[in-house]
Amino acid sequence: MNEVEDRGPAPADVGMLPVARPVGLALPYARPAGFAPAARLILNLSRRAALAEVILLVVLFTGLQVAKEIVLFAFLGDAPEAYRHWTPAVIIGTGFLLVVIVLALAGWRRQCWPTLGLTLRKWPVDVALGVLGALGVLLLVVLGSIYVQIFFPWLVPLLGESQENIGEALPPMSLGTIVLLTAVVAFYEELLFRGFVLPRLRLLTGSWWSAILLGAAAFGVLHFYEGAIAVILVMGLAVFLSVLFVWRGSLMAPVVTHFLFNTVQLILLQSSSGTG
Repeated sequence: MNEVEDRGPAPADVGMLPVARPVGLALPYARPAGFAPAARLILNLSRRAALAEVILLVVLFTGLQVAKEIVLFAFLGDAPEAYRHWTPAVIIGTGFLLVVIVLALAGWRRQCWPTLGLTLRKWPVDVALGVLGALGVLLLVVLGSIYVQIFFPWLVPLLGESQENIGEALPPMSLGTIVLLTAVVAFYEELLFRGFVLPRLRLLTGSWWSAILLGAAAFGVLHFYEGAIAVILVMGLAVFLSVLFVWRGSLMAPVVTHFLFNTVQLILLQSSSGTG
């Protein structure tokens, strides 16, 4: 009679039991396989919103580039040297405007800066990776140029097309101007195409690799003014920069690589043309 049967908790006590929360609901974002730091880059947006914002940013970027050329030509079309002289300043101003637009859109969405890749977490490692990445890209460009000259000499004129187009668009610049110009271009292009657009493409495609390839194709096409060979090279560079961004979850490494690559390219271009 004194024995107590173990019948489990009384009905009144059931509500007092701790309830385990499903793991999938405890995490705000899923961790993408193969890119562990990229978990912070996955956005809580609908696909319709992501598509609208990607289209908006691409249209704004293209529209501002066209507007820049129209304004310069309208005011300085009959003065080619003045046109070239003002081009760096207009590029820098356009870059700052695009940065403001991107940050404003992110703020409107209440998107925190780390989801754009704007973080200083482990920045010394990212800077080192960016420097190594730039050295690797430059080495590949040199080796690729040698390979083309040996086995495909008929493509050599096309290799110089990009350099000629850049040289014709920009005036002789001091080292300080080159550094300022390439720093602004590297930052705003990485913020726009890697920090803002790439995570949205990932949301649309469901895969980081699909987003990287699609984003690289768009990035290359937008550089069509540099020539056909340049478009292909820019696409390859964009793939590399995108992988760096997704792998590290930060813009630091791709910005450093982009900045150093463009800086060396402009310095060599101006030195070879005798304008530096």
